Amino acid sequence: MQNRKFTQFAYLILASCLLIGSCKKKEKDPEPEVVTPVPKDPPKPIPVYKGNKANMTNDSLRVAMIKSLVDYAQSAKENNVSEQTLLNMYNNTGSPFPYPKLNTSPIKISEAIKPAYADTVKSYFKRWAAASQKTPIDIASNGVAGNLKDAQNLYNRHFDAKGFALDELIEKSLAGSVLLYQIETNLTDSKITSSDVSANLKNWDYAFAQLYIPLDYGNKDYGYDVPLWGKYLKFNDKKLGGSISKLLNGFVNGQAAINEKNTESTLANAKIIRDELERVAASLVLTGLYNYKYFNSNGAQQEKLKSISQALGFL
Repeated sequence: MQNRKFTQFAYLILASCLLIGSCKKKEKDPEPEVVTPVPKDPPKPIPVYKGNKANMTNDSLRVAMIKSLVDYAQSAKENNVSEQTLLNMYNNTGSPFPYPKLNTSPIKISEAIKPAYADTVKSYFKRWAAASQKTPIDIASNGVAGNLKDAQNLYNRHFDAKGFALDELIEKSLAGSVLLYQIETNLTDSKITSSDVSANLKNWDYAFAQLYIPLDYGNKDYGYDVPLWGKYLKFNDKKLGGSISKLLNGFVNGQAAINEKNTESTLANAKIIRDELERVAASLVLTGLYNYKYFNSNGAQQEKLKSISQALGFL
């Protein structure tokens, strides 16, 4: 009997404790911490280079000639390419261009090339013309020039008997031995820090013209529509951490430094431009080699041969 009373008493105590516990005022959960988002600064617009277009006309015409020559070389997948036509375009003789403005211009590609590379480029013309002289065009194979389709079996590209796309070698070689060479030449110390500010500014404009990019190139997405260095810069911009911004800032700041007769800043910005273009070119060599390795393991023959041709051209 006592045990029963004890048990009843214990239950009563337990129930009272539970009731008291449930009646206690609950502590409030802490208020969530209010985090005020820190506003991000809007991206700084890339400055627009405001050079004198009159100073750029002749160099822009020469770049257009290179583009036209490359377009003609790329037609080898459909037509026989003439070595003489390539040479005529190179020397601007015999009205070889499809645009009258180029034919009537006194400008030549050949007068602007780095002399050490002139024979190499002309040897590419000869090899490419020889590789295209067949009707109908063969399917390329070891030791036989001809066309190959891409991995999707859609797009033809022409190769010589050694497996090189000579149109790639021609394009990339001219982009380096003419355009980069002219940038180097026009940004030498004596051409941008002389006592003649007008002459310094002209040389600065001549260098910019080799890129063949619209003045608002940095703030408008032109895709890959801009040829040669405009295309190469677009391809590499993100991978290299903003090459376009570095180059355009270099051109804008360097131009201002010339006007201010600030020799130290002028030379520093010229170095930024040269170094960045060298970095872009080197990265394109590495990209071509990487792609060659990738396509070699995946059996995509056209892409593999195109990649090694691009790497050699940039090198």
